[in-house]
Amino acid sequence: MAALDTATWISLLALVVSGLSFLAAMWAAWVSHRTLVHAKETHEEEQVLAFERERSELLSVISQSRTLLEQTRIRIGTLKARFDAAPQPAQTILQNYTNLFTEYLPRVEAGVRQCNASWSEVASWGETTGVQALLRHQARMRAAVHDDQIAHDQGVFLVDTFEEKFNEVLRYIAGATRSGG
Repeated sequence: MAALDTATWISLLALVVSGLSFLAAMWAAWVSHRTLVHAKETHEEEQVLAFERERSELLSVISQSRTLLEQTRIRIGTLKARFDAAPQPAQTILQNYTNLFTEYLPRVEAGVRQCNASWSEVASWGETTGVQALLRHQARMRAAVHDDQIAHDQGVFLVDTFEEKFNEVLRYIAGATRSGG
């Protein structure tokens, strides 16, 4: 019976070791599962942060473009107010330059509206649909921003030219009224 007791004892010990091995395997599987879940969550958070960073950068670029166009619009609007308040002879002499107000200013205002619409569109993008939209539209929007920079530069040139001619005409009219009066 002593041999049977030893065999039983060894069997019980083997059963305990097997049970502990099973528990260790279960614990290792649970730890692996938690590690996988954590890695997925971390990856998703990194993707969200990267998307938000790209979206914020694009919003900043659009905002800068809108600011440039707004500055151009304000300069043209200020010049138009000065022109409208100028004496009739000055307005008549500069009539060929008024397309700055009738054609160019509306295009600048349309550019400002487009920037506002683009900003609203980009700001509304969520993480699920926004990534695809960001990838599709980012190059197009950056090209539009480049076009806005060109429009601003043209506007500055046109305003400077108009102001120069306008000031020349005002000096001429002021000189003509002094010598004629």
